[in-house]
Amino acid sequence: MTGPTGSLKSLHQFISRTGQDFAIRLRPEGPFGEEALRVRVRGDDVDYRLLSLPLYCAEALELS
Repeated sequence: MTGPTGSLKSLHQFISRTGQDFAIRLRPEGPFGEEALRVRVRGDDVDYRLLSLPLYCAEALELS
């Protein structure tokens, strides 16, 4: 879960470190959907897509 501000700092740092361009966030409440994000991590711009899904979809995810 994110903090009250919902800043996703840990996720941004992970995406920056690993070079991934896609992340999935599971949430108990909406809004749900996909969004393109550009964030600044340690002075660098990081672009990635974030898919927000309801928690009940977790069991249907196939991760490789």
